[in-house]
Amino acid sequence: MKLTPRPKCTLATLLLVPFGTVYGAQSFQPFVETGIETTDNINSSVDDKQSDTAVNLGVGFTLSNLSESVEAKIVPRLGYHKSQDDSDRDSFNQDLTVFAKSFSDRSILGFKAKINNESIRRSEITDTGITTADKHRVLVNMSPSWQYRLSEVSDVQVTYNFTGVDYDNAEQFGLYDYNDQSAALTGTRNYSENLDVWLGTGYSRYKSFSRDSSAATSSGSLGFDYAISEKIKAGLSAGGQVTDSTIEGKKTTNTAAKSTGYLSYTDELVRVLTSYTKAVRPSGTGEVFDDNEVKFSVSGRAFDTFRWGLDVYYLKRTQLDNNSPETLTREYYSLQPRIDWKISLNSSLVLSYRHSMDKQTQFLGDIPKNEVFIDYVFKPQEKYL
Repeated sequence: MKLTPRPKCTLATLLLVPFGTVYGAQSFQPFVETGIETTDNINSSVDDKQSDTAVNLGVGFTLSNLSESVEAKIVPRLGYHKSQDDSDRDSFNQDLTVFAKSFSDRSILGFKAKINNESIRRSEITDTGITTADKHRVLVNMSPSWQYRLSEVSDVQVTYNFTGVDYDNAEQFGLYDYNDQSAALTGTRNYSENLDVWLGTGYSRYKSFSRDSSAATSSGSLGFDYAISEKIKAGLSAGGQVTDSTIEGKKTTNTAAKSTGYLSYTDELVRVLTSYTKAVRPSGTGEVFDDNEVKFSVSGRAFDTFRWGLDVYYLKRTQLDNNSPETLTREYYSLQPRIDWKISLNSSLVLSYRHSMDKQTQFLGDIPKNEVFIDYVFKPQEKYL
């Protein structure tokens, strides 16, 4: 990947970007979100299905900075979820998202972060499938990165990722506080206008504090990105990983394959993306899992005011370390079509439906769920400071 030469920007400047101290085009845009959602199985139960209807309200703003050498954005948001059937399901959520990039002649320095104080019932749908806890969790994620151009045809990238999750007394639901840290080094070489080949290595460490659980994973992969045409792009990687884990005093070592792949199509009216990921991942349950994940999305526009989309998600999860009488497994899929109607220059109405199915070894049967979402979003005109 070739880097575009940009004026230099120091690390100190980058860190001050979110607070508006960098010269450039700064803008401010508030937003208001309100909506209604309904589900036929709020507790994700096999045989005791209960419906629920809730009202959502969210407010926040986007503060952006754009110059020749820096891109930055901060998005704080406050949200309230009010159940019409059970006040124990009500939740007050706070989110903060930060994004920044600094460009120099030969390098790109990036930083992404998010802090979420959110409902467990709504945030653990795909992470663990535990959606019966009327509790909160605080998630902190930070991901700095540095990309350096070695020559006209090669570059190297270093990334670090930290995730910390603190659950609000949710051990009775099988959820435990944890930290997960990972670092990766990737070298990329451009062989033609259409082909990039890369080689990467990584190391991650997971620790569950409330439960005596930890894991360390070393991995390596070889992959490529190829532009089949102006509209079609594809990528594939393959490698392996070794995980040493300890759960409640029992130590195990597992070797597993690691692979990713994607295929995308983009034109003026339609965008299609499908991807596959196989990797070892920890979770809030204190267990380490071998995940197979498939994502498919297609979106497009009809006329100037309507956009449509379809998202399909599939997850197959297998417990990597067998410290229980029965190996834990999980299969989950969801199908979600949506329509976005742009009512005016500053407002839109989003209608969506999600059907999901969850099957886990600890439950004797499938868990179906159907949900309908109606959301209205209002964004006043962006103001430049």
